[in-house]
Amino acid sequence: MDYRREIDGLRAVAVLAVIPFHAGFAPFTGGFIGVDVFFVISGFLITTIIQREIVDGRFSIVGFYERRARRILPALFFIVACCFPFAWFWMLPNQFESFVHSVISVAVFGANFHFWRESGYFETANELKPLLHTWSLAVEEQFYIVFPLFLLFFRKFRRFWLILAMSVGTLGSLALAEIVSQRFPSTSFYLLPTRAWELGVGAILALVAPRLLQINRAPAEILTAVGAVMIVAPIFLYDRTTPFPGIAALAPVLGAALLIAFASPRTFVGKVLGAPPLVGVGLVSYSAYLWHQPLFAFARIRYPEFVNDGVMLGLSVATIGLAFLTWRYIEQPFRNRKRFGRRPILIGAAVASSAFIVSGFVASSSTLQQTRFPEAVAAIINAMAAENEDRHKCMASDGRPLNLKRACVHGGPTAPTVALLGDSHASALAGALGETMASAGRSIIELTFPGCPPVRGIYPSDRPRGGCAAHNQTVTKYLKANPQIDTLVVASRWSLYLNGDGFDNGEGGVEHHRQIYALPVGKGRNYVNNPKWESTVINLHRSSIEYWLADGRRVILVYPIPPAGWDVPTRMAQLAFYGRGTDQKLTTSYARYRERVEQAKKLLDAVPDHPNLHRVRPSRAFCNQEEAGRCMLEKDGAPLYLDDDHPSRLGASLIAEQIMDGI
Repeated sequence: MDYRREIDGLRAVAVLAVIPFHAGFAPFTGGFIGVDVFFVISGFLITTIIQREIVDGRFSIVGFYERRARRILPALFFIVACCFPFAWFWMLPNQFESFVHSVISVAVFGANFHFWRESGYFETANELKPLLHTWSLAVEEQFYIVFPLFLLFFRKFRRFWLILAMSVGTLGSLALAEIVSQRFPSTSFYLLPTRAWELGVGAILALVAPRLLQINRAPAEILTAVGAVMIVAPIFLYDRTTPFPGIAALAPVLGAALLIAFASPRTFVGKVLGAPPLVGVGLVSYSAYLWHQPLFAFARIRYPEFVNDGVMLGLSVATIGLAFLTWRYIEQPFRNRKRFGRRPILIGAAVASSAFIVSGFVASSSTLQQTRFPEAVAAIINAMAAENEDRHKCMASDGRPLNLKRACVHGGPTAPTVALLGDSHASALAGALGETMASAGRSIIELTFPGCPPVRGIYPSDRPRGGCAAHNQTVTKYLKANPQIDTLVVASRWSLYLNGDGFDNGEGGVEHHRQIYALPVGKGRNYVNNPKWESTVINLHRSSIEYWLADGRRVILVYPIPPAGWDVPTRMAQLAFYGRGTDQKLTTSYARYRERVEQAKKLLDAVPDHPNLHRVRPSRAFCNQEEAGRCMLEKDGAPLYLDDDHPSRLGASLIAEQIMDGI
């Protein structure tokens, strides 16, 4: 097909949105829409080429996949191979295991399934996954397994029927994306059925574009300006809380379609997109897309305390430099049929894929893994392994509602007279609290739900149709039916539900957490922007606690557990692994903690004093103990946390002592 400079310029816009988004630059909160622009471009170009070859009677399935292999695989496999030594020397066991699985999934174009399976409440931070971005390549390749056959099937029909069938499929995929995005956001984000419509828009455009390009200049100027706004605005207006890729994705997708359809050297936007700097970046955009995430992820893994905007800007520039070298010496030579024929390309692709799969299995073997770590690292990792296995056993979840008959009872053999209410932070206290209560001949029943504030009339914003509200109603009915449970321990991560984002300790430890807000039942996410939101949540919390006090229960109200920012066991293991010794005590700023929990403290302090109300402040056990103005994250060489915010059994034991004072 004829070369169009403005499409390379559009590629540049897409990659220049994605890179600063993954770098964490604040204004580019919606930079992920660059991937959607890539999908539209891909659907348009591939359909244009295939359809012309089908019409000319020269289309070949083998030839199509040969072109895909030349275009995609050399740079991809080269960069994956470059990642291996850094992963081996810098990654801890759980990180390396995830990396190896991602390598294998990349080799079979199933990366989107791998990262979809890894998504969830306790997922490893996406920012630390070097191959996370390859999910989009997997989506494309899965689409192109069936799409050429679809076009071949309609080759004897009028084009009208082909466009109609593609339109129905595209609209169906969009409708599915909108529905699934609300209930299962990770599923919608990563999997083909909810992404196919974006490629479909480009494909439909390819069938009607020749006529669209013939419109007059004046309407073309207007339409391209609108298209540019539809792409640029979401880059700065969307964020990770935006349901995607449903209706919200229409703006960048249709914006890309408008630019492809109407941008040309005769329009202002077309001239901007066709400018040499943008075209140059567009030409190397594929390699730039491949390089940026590994550079960012490995920097965050190895030198988290030094990663700042300046470093990320430098790595972003390095991305473009490496992209040019890869385009010049890897991409271009392999696209040259005179240098590499079809047979070497296809055989080489099969051999390379097999090599990655075999290497992944060999590298992840436990015997080989043991050679990587000194004894101090293994001790820290092994100490946390058993605790992590028990994290989900006693909590309710969206997929596994609370079963009161099987609710966990911790402590002595007696019937429980104490109930533990709250989210995963409450659940993290259960084991240590049970041990402490057993010594007093008492027991506690655990009624927890991860990510669910223990307040009637409240639900978390990331689960608009989840079971949090229903769970709290079930707990209320159970407690009303069991008056012998005279004490309630209420613990929750209010600093997250009120602040929305994870904790940044200001010293390189940034908790990567999806955004969550506490919302009144019946109110949507936008209610967070309502001036009455905070006071409404405070009033609901206060009335919920007062309800149980009026019912004659004793309430132990647990204030926020100091967040760490660091994944503490991982950070301790890294310090030992990198040869910096275990004598460096991990601590965080007490002032930073107080700043973080200011809203949560306001919410908890709003509950009036009462003879049966006891307030527990974990900060008194963690902060200003061994060092003034600091909160300790480890004690006697053992982590006080399971990750970056949940206390370990040791950390929970410090809080359990305060809770028992109240009981």
